[in-house]
Amino acid sequence: MRLRSDAIGADGARATAESMDGKSFVLYLARRNGRWSMLGMPGEAPGVTIEVLRLLDAGNVDGARAWLDAVREDVTATRDEDPLNVNSFAVLWPKKNTLGADAMRRAALALGTANRKLAPRAVELFEAARNAAATPDERAAIERALLAQRFVLKDWPALEAQFARLLADYPDSELAFRAALDMYRVRHMWKDVERLSGARLAAKPDDRVAKYNLGSVAGQQEHYDEAIRILEDLTRGGKAEPQELNALAWTLAGAGRDLDRAAEIAQRAVGMAPRREGILHTLAFVRAERGESGPAREVALDGMKYGNDDEPSPSWWLVLGRIAENYGVPEAAVAAYERVLAAPDAEADALLAPLARRGIARARPVPAPGAPGATGTAGKTGVPGAAGKTGAAGAKGKGR
Repeated sequence: MRLRSDAIGADGARATAESMDGKSFVLYLARRNGRWSMLGMPGEAPGVTIEVLRLLDAGNVDGARAWLDAVREDVTATRDEDPLNVNSFAVLWPKKNTLGADAMRRAALALGTANRKLAPRAVELFEAARNAAATPDERAAIERALLAQRFVLKDWPALEAQFARLLADYPDSELAFRAALDMYRVRHMWKDVERLSGARLAAKPDDRVAKYNLGSVAGQQEHYDEAIRILEDLTRGGKAEPQELNALAWTLAGAGRDLDRAAEIAQRAVGMAPRREGILHTLAFVRAERGESGPAREVALDGMKYGNDDEPSPSWWLVLGRIAENYGVPEAAVAAYERVLAAPDAEADALLAPLARRGIARARPVPAPGAPGATGTAGKTGVPGAAGKTGAAGAKGKGR
């Protein structure tokens, strides 16, 4: 492997590592007390944001500019028909600019994933700059950056006000529409998802995102007939996206309808998106529901590799509980299902709790108070495949 580096200011470097087969990757490094530390890489450089703000607070404008200019060389300012679908950093920090310290702070805060600790400061700076934006592109970039900061803060009132403005100013923006739906879905505000999707369909009768969300939230509310009708219609004709097939398979399985067909549809979705955790989860769940414990366990272990947490998420505990039922270990099944019910509501798919309660009812009817077995078992799992570090993500990442 070959390694080369270019200096960034007095104590920074852009290092490029290239393997013998020609593949390469870039790292941003900073020297502190004689040692080098990594600040990130193109597309995800939270350390660069902190470094630029530190330099600006210390009055080192030239050092901050050097970092922003170096990172900007690795960013492509792509755009499409959606005015909000822009790289905010690329727009706010054009190449070879002479912008001042305030613009540097905004550009740094628009670089990569929003930071919860820095978000209040970012919101204040972006709000002050929004109405003073020099061009429509700059205003769109600030609006998108504001969305990211407010989502990480979970500032729902401010987000609702911003989406009201964005959907009026950018009525054709798919990004604004999808993000507004996400805001309502994560809070289980199904009526608002239906209202927004219905308005979108009135203007765009063939909008697939709106149809998908109407079908998906119908399933979340256990309105299975309506959900299946909408999703069946959406997936006809060979144009179905993997998340659309996944939603149909999940709904069929949740409703206990035609598990053979649910398995076939879930397998098609996995074939289109083999590394998407939520899609693998649906296939594992369907197989467990069909009594195919071995294949379900294998798919679950594969799917959990794509998560980010040390423990199975509520969605995976549901699968593990069903597998435990199939193996004839009701105590372990109940323990797994109780893990689902113990999850924070906002972090769980709305169907998880009803399915977990059904599982508990199958595995162990609720005993009368004071009867033997009335104590909980959530602390002892014994679920096949649940031991050790799994790396499963939270249920909010399942993407149904």
